[in-house]
Amino acid sequence: MAKVKIQGHASGTGILTVTAPNTSTDRTITLPDATGTLLNSDGSGASLTGLFNPDGAVTINDTGADVDFRVESDGNANMLLVDGGANTVLIGGTTNTSGGYPFKIGDSGHDGELAMLADGDASQITSYDRTAGAYHPLIIYASTVTRPYQPSCAVARSSNHSGSGIVVFDYVNHNQGSHYSTANGKFTAPVAGKYLVNIFGMSTSDATVDMAVKINGASSNNLVPYSSSTGGTFNGVSGGGILGLSANDYIQVYIGVSGWYGTTAGRHNGFSVHLLS
Repeated sequence: MAKVKIQGHASGTGILTVTAPNTSTDRTITLPDATGTLLNSDGSGASLTGLFNPDGAVTINDTGADVDFRVESDGNANMLLVDGGANTVLIGGTTNTSGGYPFKIGDSGHDGELAMLADGDASQITSYDRTAGAYHPLIIYASTVTRPYQPSCAVARSSNHSGSGIVVFDYVNHNQGSHYSTANGKFTAPVAGKYLVNIFGMSTSDATVDMAVKINGASSNNLVPYSSSTGGTFNGVSGGGILGLSANDYIQVYIGVSGWYGTTAGRHNGFSVHLLS
């Protein structure tokens, strides 16, 4: 049988008092099977020490158990919730609906949920309708919204291109994100989305010109401008459109003409791509 030992301090003069509760119901104090320190009180219980040091580091759920951490406010029982099982932080609600986003904001009194994710490929902010069970438009109220890091390129040829085939544009006006390669003429989509693509140029002589934007090396028939011989000195052609690309798809410009005109700084031809959404 375990024993209970109460030992006084050799130099102390204080008195330890154990007071029974004012109740007719028995009360039991069960001590943990480990050495510990009881909390110290200022008498009223308003100030407790021994639990943690507010000026030091604090770790909650160090064992990694599937338990939640919750903070209440005056009007919301789930003002802050760390969902231990879903590895998610939620503000203002408990509904975890919009997939594997680790940070979410959702008022429990409304159907909207804002979810955020940042990984090695891209950062995402998503608006989700809990009632409809679907994603819906994200509206940002601001005087000015800019996207200076949107994947984009504008390139051209600085010299003539001989023969038909893939055109490698070697003059770079801009190449945001470095998704266009001057080595092989490929623009590689960093993420899935809708891309605005424009091409223009002219032949080195009067000849029928046909161009095509190929996706992953194959003609897609989405952007194929064509111009018949006009009887003049040169023959120009241009085209533009919106292409739906998956992540890591690449596009290249193909020409079907014996000669393609190019000058210093890519004056008479060009290829541009811009991620819209």
